[in-house]
Amino acid sequence: MPDPCLHGNYKNLTNVHRSVSYETAYPETPLCDIDLDTGWYRFVVDAESKMPETCVDPFKCGTTVPIWLNCTHPSVSDGIQTRRACANLQAGGASSGPCCGQAVNIGVKNCEGFFVYYLHPTRACPMAYCAGKDAPCPAGKWSPTGFPPGCKDPYPQLTDPPKFRGPVIKRRSVYFTCDLTFSGNDPDQVFEFVWLFDGVEDPKVPPEVVRDPKRSARLDGAQLAGLLNKNVGCKVRAFYKQNVVKKGPWLESTRTYWAGIQTDPSKISIRTDEDKFDVVIRSTLPVLCNSSVKDDQCCVWIYLSVTGSEGDQAFLVVSKDCRYSICKSDWNSTSQEASKTVSVVASKTQMQYGTKDLLVSFENIVIADTSRTEIQITASAILGGHLNLYISVPGTDYLNGRGLCGTFDNNPNNDLTHRNDDSTSLFRIVPPETGESYVPQYCKCNNDGRGTVNCTYQGDINERKLPKTDGAIAIE
Repeated sequence: MPDPCLHGNYKNLTNVHRSVSYETAYPETPLCDIDLDTGWYRFVVDAESKMPETCVDPFKCGTTVPIWLNCTHPSVSDGIQTRRACANLQAGGASSGPCCGQAVNIGVKNCEGFFVYYLHPTRACPMAYCAGKDAPCPAGKWSPTGFPPGCKDPYPQLTDPPKFRGPVIKRRSVYFTCDLTFSGNDPDQVFEFVWLFDGVEDPKVPPEVVRDPKRSARLDGAQLAGLLNKNVGCKVRAFYKQNVVKKGPWLESTRTYWAGIQTDPSKISIRTDEDKFDVVIRSTLPVLCNSSVKDDQCCVWIYLSVTGSEGDQAFLVVSKDCRYSICKSDWNSTSQEASKTVSVVASKTQMQYGTKDLLVSFENIVIADTSRTEIQITASAILGGHLNLYISVPGTDYLNGRGLCGTFDNNPNNDLTHRNDDSTSLFRIVPPETGESYVPQYCKCNNDGRGTVNCTYQGDINERKLPKTDGAIAIE
């Protein structure tokens, strides 16, 4: 038979509530050994860690019915001995009568410094074996040994959520911080910070674990690669490095920060009889370059690409150009943004096609490669509604009017014709302009974002190519 004293031939029972000094209290769940596997066990509870040899009162040892050893322990020379273990079923305690309502034979061996016991599962619940005599930490408290001194909460009790701060610009870098305010000081406590993107963790940005007295984590701008155009936030929880299995709840920052480039508004409705509508392209991150690039050349180029069919539909055009830049010098430290305004119009005029609504949705802001400085914004233009013309005339005008579907003058051949020429459609003649006025130039952006740009007003089209950039500027 293998020696039960050798390591690996026994299992440890470590619950400090098995001590005879610990009393079970509501609503604590009492210990029960009904699921214990039959075999050799060593109690690791306190310095003594052996079963009591005298009767134990009910509700002690972390259970309702405690089991004690109704005999003395053997010596080292005795080897393995059989001993009688008793369960105290007396509700009145040890002084009210016999303490051995149920008994079971167990094996015991003195291993010269500790004891091992050959135990069996209990017959019912709540019933458990007792061991140790020192009073452990109260229920809900913890210490590295399980006993006083040093009993405390199982994890640091955080009360205030972390503060999300940033963006912070320092020289040619940008970063965010997640700061925790916590008054407790303990070299054993640990704080785990996690960054959130639209409320979700990302495996590319691992948690940051810091130890007392540090209370802050940092997210560098370079870590945002592939995570732009999201709300950035953070959360934190605390635990003791000697009790990592028991961690506190997460506390999430109340503030988040949208990091990326967006249009304001993201959707607009432009009538073809309106002059223009201003759309703001806004970056909530600063443009930063390495030291070899001058500040006035440290820019991100943004190309506006407009999708949507033409022909009978109206299409979107923008003022002056389809390429815009946001530079380092555009950053406003107060509002924490850099922006450019783009004026857009619906290209069909009311005189040519009637009043219609052009619905525009700015979407698909692509920032695929943060090592380059070219960004494309796609605007989808959809024409809504139809031109309906309703004409009502009184019956007294019968035979006194013309051009109304042949019903008022009995002549169907002059419907909707100009009064000066029966063969010319009324809608093919545009009244001449009167006076002189400034006419702004607008451009239609092709789908490729950097190809031919058509700048037009009332049919006059000049084609030109956008200048090419000298290459990407590295963003730190």
